[in-house]
Amino acid sequence: MSQNPLLPNLSKESDVVSARSMRQRRLKITSEAPSPKHKTSIGSHHSVEAQAQGATTKVFPHASPSLLHSSQSNTRGTINNFVARLNPMPPPKSGGSASGSGGDQWAEKASKPSTFQMRKLNLKTIDEQGARTHPVESQTERAQPTPSSKFASELAVQPATARAALAVKQSKPAWSSPSIMPDYIDVSRSTSDANFDRQCLVSAEPVSPADAIRLQGGELTDHEKAEILDYQKVYFLGRRACKQTPDLYMKNRGFDDDKGEYYVHVGDHLGYRYQILSPLGKGSFGQVVKCLDHKTQDTVAIKIVRNKRRFQAQAMIEIKILRQLRDNDPQQQSCAIHLKDNFFFRNHHCIVFPLLSLNLYEYMKSTNFEPLPISTIRSIAVQVLRCLRYLREQRIVHCDMKPENIMLFPNSNNKILVIDFGSACFEDERVYTYIQSRFYRAPEVIFGLPYSFPIDMWSFGCILAELFTSYPLFPGENEMDQMACIMEIKGLPPANLLSSAPRAKMFFEPDGQPYIVENSRGKKRFPGTKTLAQVLKCRDRDFILFLIRCLEWEAGTRMTTDEAIQHPWITGSSLSTPPVNSKALTEANGEGTKTRFPIVNIAINTLTQAHPGKDISAAFNFIKGRKTVAKTGKQKDR
Repeated sequence: MSQNPLLPNLSKESDVVSARSMRQRRLKITSEAPSPKHKTSIGSHHSVEAQAQGATTKVFPHASPSLLHSSQSNTRGTINNFVARLNPMPPPKSGGSASGSGGDQWAEKASKPSTFQMRKLNLKTIDEQGARTHPVESQTERAQPTPSSKFASELAVQPATARAALAVKQSKPAWSSPSIMPDYIDVSRSTSDANFDRQCLVSAEPVSPADAIRLQGGELTDHEKAEILDYQKVYFLGRRACKQTPDLYMKNRGFDDDKGEYYVHVGDHLGYRYQILSPLGKGSFGQVVKCLDHKTQDTVAIKIVRNKRRFQAQAMIEIKILRQLRDNDPQQQSCAIHLKDNFFFRNHHCIVFPLLSLNLYEYMKSTNFEPLPISTIRSIAVQVLRCLRYLREQRIVHCDMKPENIMLFPNSNNKILVIDFGSACFEDERVYTYIQSRFYRAPEVIFGLPYSFPIDMWSFGCILAELFTSYPLFPGENEMDQMACIMEIKGLPPANLLSSAPRAKMFFEPDGQPYIVENSRGKKRFPGTKTLAQVLKCRDRDFILFLIRCLEWEAGTRMTTDEAIQHPWITGSSLSTPPVNSKALTEANGEGTKTRFPIVNIAINTLTQAHPGKDISAAFNFIKGRKTVAKTGKQKDR
């Protein structure tokens, strides 16, 4: 190691001599101490000498202690003059001398200060010029900083290193026992950090962005330090989460994937208020996550819309619809979900809803797809009709009614809410021409005709039938198969409906006959070969007639919400006409005649749907007899 040419080369012997002379010089300084009457100046002498040694060490940080002692031995007079200038001795009073016996006794006591005196020693720092001194507050005596708006101005002028140093010297956490310590409090952090966590994670008291940066700046990314300034209040920072690293050269700064989906990290924050707890589901619109609202301490569900133009535009319509539904239904009597909050975070629309229980499909799945009792189906139907009637009053079409969008309240008796207005629209502001999930898609949507409120009634009828059988009523594999499933039960659509349908040629030949196409399982479906009662295996006449009215081909003749609420199946009053004989329907559509005589099945379905509630057993017997004659004649021809 090379020797500094500016410093003398001292040997170990010279170091020992310098240390010894330094101890002697200290004793001599104390021996010249004043009498006990001037006791207050003694501590200052030691303080100044100690600070002078500290200042020398600061100027020569690489010098050895012996070298510093040797250098100080040559400046004895300078130190004594410096001490006298800072703490001038008062003139001794008459009858006393600073060097008298009293002074000697005091010097002997002062030469050996007690441990308590050493701990209470008030150190003072000296600036580089040695012009003034100021006391240094001990760590235990220094007041803890509290979140306040005055720190906003300090952050604007302090560099990053100074801001980081503000949070270094803190006292220990004020937790008495680890057993009562919350799991989100880090014992290695300071009391201010713990207080900030309690404010962010427990109480509803927010902090300002400046305080958040000052207290938890080390836990934030560079992007968050700039982003957080756009928020007036901060409730949660997600300090222990695995945060997404921003990248300016990636899509949406690296927060999205190629499809515009937001990268969700459990434990991270949304809008510096919501803590992500777990994912709940995904869809074409985006994803839904379970979150904790640190402002209200409520568990909520947040819908994060995809960062695509058409989804963002539809999200704005959804927010507008939800606000109207909430504002016009303060008591939430409509059975439609209410909007709690919405915000825009990192180019994603985020919509906050109350957290509910299972949807109807998940509930059926949890029961191994056991059919629901008719009384439970009726209770759910009444609430859904209440929602559909309220939507019609607000001139809103839901456009996506299905079991997945009917949620159950937690710990409730069949209480439901209709959710997911992401495809909804106002009646006079239809955005898309092709909507609804395939199993619950109305004929006018399939044919490309204008749609309105009746499409929700069609979906509603399909939902009730599925709840009764736990299987979709029209389980089409594709659009062609979906129309075949509908015609298999409903028969051929009316001619006037086909003549005005732009997409009718996709399903029918020019003469009006449907295309018969096999599905993936090699099955062909023929129009009018099944009845609704046969498919449902239900003998509840009112329920069958209720579904028939919901599943009319033409939207104009389909049952409305007001008519449905007054229907005997909903009100519980029975019709006066005798019920339809389900056994006769089965016999009329016996095995071996479904495909050979489809015209007979079409006639039976037409009579049943055209004259609901009437006794048409004579017509059944007539058709049955004609079919027997036709079958016998066919066998004779063979």
